[in-house]
Amino acid sequence: HVFLAIHVAAIFAGIIVDQLVVDHQPTGVETLRFANNLESSVLRIFARWDAAHYLNIAHSGYQADYQYAFFPGFPFLLSMFKPFGLLGSIALGLLANALCHWGAVLSLKRIIKHALPNVNEELIQSLALLNPAFLFFTTLYSESLFSFLSWTGLALVVVDGNLLGCLFLGAASLTRSNG
Repeated sequence: HVFLAIHVAAIFAGIIVDQLVVDHQPTGVETLRFANNLESSVLRIFARWDAAHYLNIAHSGYQADYQYAFFPGFPFLLSMFKPFGLLGSIALGLLANALCHWGAVLSLKRIIKHALPNVNEELIQSLALLNPAFLFFTTLYSESLFSFLSWTGLALVVVDGNLLGCLFLGAASLTRSNG
């Protein structure tokens, strides 16, 4: 499927660019420790900034007050991969995010087709893949899960008239504060 291929290409492009560009060395930010240099050089791009917080919360729980800025929905999803270690959590988290992004776009298509029946479906998918926030959907950030839960909830309520969508919307509120 083209959608998944674009996600995989973005992940590999990110790894390659990360190898070619000298990293900024921030101070006072959350980081992760990898088992060896190979893991670190390949996976560090997916374990920086907010992703490091999500992974640390998923593996160790909330241990500092500042971590409560990160809502529990996405760390909960990542915690399901904890038995596979840090490497498995990153790989399976990336896959889960790709699937959530795909599901979100399918739900968005349903909402838009309901409101604008004559719109081109390929245009909707293309805009979802070309949007500037796309890179946030390909790493370990909560955008994919939040979009999936929000847009699926809206599709269920607005398109289908199914109040089950309220459960999806409630779950979305556990993922991000803005929504």
